[in-house]
Amino acid sequence: MIQLTKEEAEKRYGTQDSNQKNNFINWDAVNSLPEEMEACFTEIKFDPKNLEKHFTNVKTDSNPSWYPTTDLMYDIAAACGIQGENYKLVEPIMEEVDYNVILMIPDGPDVKPCMRKIKTGVRVTKQSSIIESDNTRRLCSPESNEFNFFTRASIAFLKEEEYTNSYAKKGKYDNRYDTPIKRKRCLLELEKFALQQAETKAFCKTVRVLAGLPTGFTTDDLKSGKLVFVKFLKSKKYLKLEMSARLQSIASGKTPELKQISGEIFGEENINSDIVNDIDDTEPPENENMRNANEMPPPPPENKKPNPFADFSKTVNNPQDTREEHIKILREYLRNDILKKTEGAISSIAQVLNNLDSHTDQDLKNLIDTCSEVIQKAKGEELF
Repeated sequence: MIQLTKEEAEKRYGTQDSNQKNNFINWDAVNSLPEEMEACFTEIKFDPKNLEKHFTNVKTDSNPSWYPTTDLMYDIAAACGIQGENYKLVEPIMEEVDYNVILMIPDGPDVKPCMRKIKTGVRVTKQSSIIESDNTRRLCSPESNEFNFFTRASIAFLKEEEYTNSYAKKGKYDNRYDTPIKRKRCLLELEKFALQQAETKAFCKTVRVLAGLPTGFTTDDLKSGKLVFVKFLKSKKYLKLEMSARLQSIASGKTPELKQISGEIFGEENINSDIVNDIDDTEPPENENMRNANEMPPPPPENKKPNPFADFSKTVNNPQDTREEHIKILREYLRNDILKKTEGAISSIAQVLNNLDSHTDQDLKNLIDTCSEVIQKAKGEELF
């Protein structure tokens, strides 16, 4: 997969007509994106001379119809931003079957069938979602898929009997199912992975629906050796403004649900000017258990290099943690290297510590959670 800029995508695919089946970019949605969203273009390459590697022929050799393999479907899901939802319905398939194929009892006019009601497979129903250009999440309709392991095993048994003439002669390969015990083991091995097989196929069906893929490509549709997709994400600038606004609201003792943050409300240069001025002019409270928030703690020993991604909030797992522990964690955050680089983080923590009487334990906990998210996000960006 190759990431493309908007200029590269427009140059390569912006002028293509609707007959190009390898272009899945909605240019109307891209050109009308709101300010808080951005488009990410991805190009998936494959060998057009060796389509069997990434596609499966679901028709005949004379009239092929190519359907993407499971690996390619997962690449398409990543390129479109498709995510599987938590909704998943798993149902066992119970059927009455002739168990003689397992017991190796040959068919005949005088042979009675050995009918047993057993679990022969599993059915999985799954849903997935995709983010639209207006930042809404669109769910697809539930898609189901069945995996019948008893039928698959029976076909394998009968094929081996066909090639060996019911084991009267030696086949091309060694016999794998020539005893009832071996056949039962094969049945259990298929049943072990039946749920994963059915869930994977159901997810691939949802990817086909959300990505807008056809039920099959022709050879001419794939002659370019490329498929191009687009996914919509929140812009990095908007995410930074949203995080700064959240820190500021927590520091002021208010935690409303923030949905839209704009530069008109929170300017890039003066977003935290009021907080900084309040900290400079505010005297520290007269509390022997409280240290001036502007006074930085002593540096760690030289032989121990502090971890910039340390998440001190993990120490607060018990809902009965005391207020003193919350204050101690906030003081630790004051010397965190990541928070020092985050606009408004240190000043927000300092304002809370200087006005503890006006903040509840829940306010302190909310501030700790927000700072922890900032650290974890920075850690993820550092890894990638």
